Amino acid sequence: MDDSYYNNNKKNLSQTPEGSPTKRKHRRHENMVKKQRNKGSKDRRLDTAAMVDHMRNQEPRCYDRHASRSKSHANNLFDSKYLIDLKLNGTLTQGYVDLGSQCTLLRYSLAKQLNLPLSNENLPVMRGIGDNIVIPLGSACIDIEIQNIIEKVNVFIVGDSVIKYPVLIGHSFTEKPGIVITKTTDSLIFKRHCTGKQLLVCRESITIEPGQMSIVSVSSENDYSGFIYVRGSLRRIDGDDYYLMAGEYSIKNGNGCILVQNLINKSIFIAKDTL
Repeated sequence: MDDSYYNNNKKNLSQTPEGSPTKRKHRRHENMVKKQRNKGSKDRRLDTAAMVDHMRNQEPRCYDRHASRSKSHANNLFDSKYLIDLKLNGTLTQGYVDLGSQCTLLRYSLAKQLNLPLSNENLPVMRGIGDNIVIPLGSACIDIEIQNIIEKVNVFIVGDSVIKYPVLIGHSFTEKPGIVITKTTDSLIFKRHCTGKQLLVCRESITIEPGQMSIVSVSSENDYSGFIYVRGSLRRIDGDDYYLMAGEYSIKNGNGCILVQNLINKSIFIAKDTL
């Protein structure tokens, strides 16, 4: 039965005796109709709630956008950490240090700018990100200087679109014997670890006043470039005591400076080619 039946017979129901079977029958019908109405109302509420949830799920979430921006910012910081200043055959440029790349790559436009003679012999077939095949245009041997460390490196010349930066530094430089790379939160620090000793001597004769500390120009053998660690040692020349101050000193192309402390109350003289 539907609502029209109840409405059409409402008048007749009001005239039916209270305890008659007809009255009880129509009361049951009335209760049934109310239940159906309540159920329909409840279903409509559930449908509305489900629709609201669905609309909420379809809305863009602010934290997702912020997370995306944060991730992009983090990636930029990560890239800048490996982007460094360097010199190629004495020419200053920027390069990207890829600690996972076996080869050092150079853009063709930069190779042309540096007037590098290219060789086409024994060129490898390289694979990049996503197993993309890269065939170099040639190879060349150049001097690469990073943070006062100079190495002669064989590089492969590639099209400008292959790499994002003018030069990509790979294992042919970073895995050279004695090169140590320290990663900080925002930079890379290159140092040369000396496995042997370097002989340092004064480049010019110098006089150091009593009790004074002076910067002494020195030279090393074999035109060494890199860092040298001086442990600190007491020296004596003709009864005059002085001290080589401990520390890490930078030597470039065999030339550098160290600190020397005069330990006595008179001037001392350190002759050229001694120390």
